[in-house]
Formats: sequence, structure tokens, C-alpha cells
Amino acid sequence: LSYFFYQKQNKDPKFLVNDSSNKMVGKIIILDESIINGRGRVKIADSHWTVNGPDLLAGAKVKIVDIKGNTLIIAAC
Repeated sequence: LSYFFYQKQNKDPKFLVNDSSNKMVGKIIILDESIINGRGRVKIADSHWTVNGPDLLAGAKVKIVDIKGNTLIIAAC
């Protein structure tokens, strides 16, 4: 029975056990740099990420709402 449950869970695209970036969705971060024309960059831990979202000034609180490849999609808090 546990094998069947594992197989069923494994088909869900959000079931990514070793995908640490998937755990970032929903987190609130503070922008290191301003977002201009919908694009910017942010440092999280020891990684730099490209962000897409509304134009905001450095220091603004934002929420990570999605991840597309290596780009974080953010929304203002």
C-alpha cells in the first residue's frame, strides 16, 4: 500500500522533495536593489536571484508568489 501511495504522490508536479527553490514560495523577503521596469535582483542566503514584479524601491518587503526557472515572481506586501 505504501508503494502505491508513493507512486500516486510522485505524479503531482508540486511533489518535488529535493527542490529547495519550491520551499521559497510564500516567503517574505526585503529587496536589496530596486526593481525597475519589472526586473531586478535579490540575494537570498548565498544565492543571487532575478526577480520579476512591480517596480519597487530597495528595502521594500515582497512575497515570493511563484518561481519560473531561475526567476522569482514577487508581489508587494
